[in-house]
Amino acid sequence: MTTKAPVRMLDALTGLRFVAAFLVFVHHSRDRLEIGSWELGSLGGVAVGFFFVLSGFILTHVYGSSLRREAIGAFYKARFARIWPIHAVCLAIFFLLFTGGTLPDSSERLGLLARHVLLVQSWTTDRSGAMDFNGVAWSISVEFFFYACFPFLCLLRRRAFFATYGVILVATVLAMMAGEQAIARDPSLSSAVLGFVHVGPPMRLLEFATGIATARLMPVPAATTASAVRPWRDTALELVAVASVTLGFLLFGPTNWIEHVLSSARHPVFSAYLPKGPGFALPFALTVVVLSRSTGLLARALANRALVFLGEISFSFYMIHALVLMSVSSRPIEDWRVGFAVALAISLAASTILYLTIEVPMREVFLRLLSGDFRLAWQRVARVPRELAGRAVAWTALVVLAAAPFGLRSLDARARSEELAEHLRTVPENLRDVRFEAEALVLGAKAEVGEREIEVIVVYRPEPTTTRRLFIHVAGADGGVLRQFTAKESRFEDEQGRECVLAMARAPIEQIADAYSIGVGFWSQSAGVAKADRGPLSMGGNRLDILKLR
Repeated sequence: MTTKAPVRMLDALTGLRFVAAFLVFVHHSRDRLEIGSWELGSLGGVAVGFFFVLSGFILTHVYGSSLRREAIGAFYKARFARIWPIHAVCLAIFFLLFTGGTLPDSSERLGLLARHVLLVQSWTTDRSGAMDFNGVAWSISVEFFFYACFPFLCLLRRRAFFATYGVILVATVLAMMAGEQAIARDPSLSSAVLGFVHVGPPMRLLEFATGIATARLMPVPAATTASAVRPWRDTALELVAVASVTLGFLLFGPTNWIEHVLSSARHPVFSAYLPKGPGFALPFALTVVVLSRSTGLLARALANRALVFLGEISFSFYMIHALVLMSVSSRPIEDWRVGFAVALAISLAASTILYLTIEVPMREVFLRLLSGDFRLAWQRVARVPRELAGRAVAWTALVVLAAAPFGLRSLDARARSEELAEHLRTVPENLRDVRFEAEALVLGAKAEVGEREIEVIVVYRPEPTTTRRLFIHVAGADGGVLRQFTAKESRFEDEQGRECVLAMARAPIEQIADAYSIGVGFWSQSAGVAKADRGPLSMGGNRLDILKLR
């Protein structure tokens, strides 16, 4: 069913896959670790765009000359087994790490979770919903759509395919033009239009189709003869490819040269769409073609054994790294370089274990289950412990993961103590030690209004019997809720070993322009609102008002 790909092509492009995944990690590190000195533009989106182009190229190389209509079902099973198991495990890890294993308690959130489980979360205009839970999974929702389209694109004859590619290109441009017209008529549609442009699978199909077109125009030779090996010529071609990507980054990256041509005010859709990856489709296609047949210095470096292994685990790395960064960034590590190094080490260790225990064996298990062969599926599961026991890299990863919780606690314990003391020192007396029934003791709460944003900080000690969660209300003069702030919570132990929570929320100053007060409390759908025992209260004594604005 498949053709054997040249090892040289797989090695170079596999190594490059990790480079792209690492760039996504760097991009997310900037936001999570608040590294203000890094000007990265849409680096993460660019790397994801590379994955889309590479996916089309590799699938065409592997299946292009051998896929038959009768084998389409087997292709879909193989693709599902490739991505869904690791997605499901990472989704479960999210709930274990950040909600204590508790599923959403509203029908709306449960519906969103169901869409994530089914990998259809990107079929939306709500970008935040598509990137909820393990947010990076939005891209494999898009990839799932690509897999659905691939057999039909692959089976087209050459002329019919390139006619279809032209239709996809024209349709994408027309869709962007229609989006700009819609925003011009009704600016309130901007968020929905730009959201779908970013995550909507049909809007990203052009990148995947470009990868297919590249493989059909420039198929990888079955082998490279000795007389065709010209490393210095290939190195020069590699430099041209790297220069084309660099030029694209200058056009659409932090320097944003394209801004002189496309004003974001006049062309919001084009300005948002191109830097996310599609503007780099042709440079990426050139890079993939060059490295698929190159014997130059870059291809050899990417084919390094260690980098190839990192490329093999790059999907697991991509899927787990955001959860690791969320966990690490919840701790007040003073030096971002420490946080970066710790998050990278944990991500690499976790992705190694996920690759060896989930991604590879579960791919085989799911294929056998989908074929109805339950006995062989169980036998494959039973081999996993024995395979792990014989791999030094697995033992190394397990040691890193086992040491990570202790390392994180020792790194941030002192900083946490100092930060907590500083916050409580500036809290007014009437906003300290407020008890909310049997839910929590608020040790201190405050809101600080700056020139551009407002910051709300709540330090509380949850009771063992707690069933409610913290809320932060922005209220009007009548006490009604105008909006809510979402807090980032981090848990730690005080000097007596009791669990405490530091909740912090930031929002643009415009969010409180029409507000009368900001208050906090505890609520759940089943138990309702908890009553506070003292302090400036509203909402029938259920909300502690920490800031009066008028």
